[in-house]
Amino acid sequence: MECIYDERLDDYVYTAGAIPWSVRKVVPREDYSLILSFADGTKRVFDCKPLLDRPPYRHLADLKKFLKASAEHGTVDWGNDVDISPEHLYENSTLIE
Repeated sequence: MECIYDERLDDYVYTAGAIPWSVRKVVPREDYSLILSFADGTKRVFDCKPLLDRPPYRHLADLKKFLKASAEHGTVDWGNDVDISPEHLYENSTLIE
């Protein structure tokens, strides 16, 4: 178990340790895909284009906003409470060899 400070909550939280689908690093690309590095050491690519028609993600069609993606708390985050479940990212991405 690990204790970390969560700036959003302004408090300390306990985690059960690294889970395989925890996002460690993200590189957003201009084709609306994400290169993701996961806790299990894999690198995968996730295509965000299908999400851009859904209400919570529509504003990410603005490329400048999309490219602000960052890895926060084990997932990809764009601020304003917009993120994607790390399990979804892992299960719906393609492994990069």
